Amino acid sequence: GFPILKVQAFADNFFAVVVLAPLIEELIFRYFLLNFLWAVRLAPIIIIGVTSSLFSLFHYSAYGASFAAQNASFVGAFLFGLVAVIIALRTRSIVYPIVIHATLNLWLLIKYSFSI
Repeated sequence: GFPILKVQAFADNFFAVVVLAPLIEELIFRYFLLNFLWAVRLAPIIIIGVTSSLFSLFHYSAYGASFAAQNASFVGAFLFGLVAVIIALRTRSIVYPIVIHATLNLWLLIKYSFSI
């Protein structure tokens, strides 16, 4: 089985990483920011670019201190932001982006908690 410390680290981070972060981040970027930019009548392509860019900047240093890790997190977060905002715009809902974000974070938590 897995060493108890890895299981404990996973359990300690689960709520923050898989529940709280996706909910709060999607509310900020795909609800409040998206709706604000829509209300000021920006073109959808601008909304997509701005929300994805700000999301990636927010996550810039999330995956380690090395330059390579930071650039990987920047690009990955930007691409996720693109997908999430397009889904939010097409469905007019943040439920799907929240579920996808939580699923991605769960996968990353498992990967980093258990060195997979």
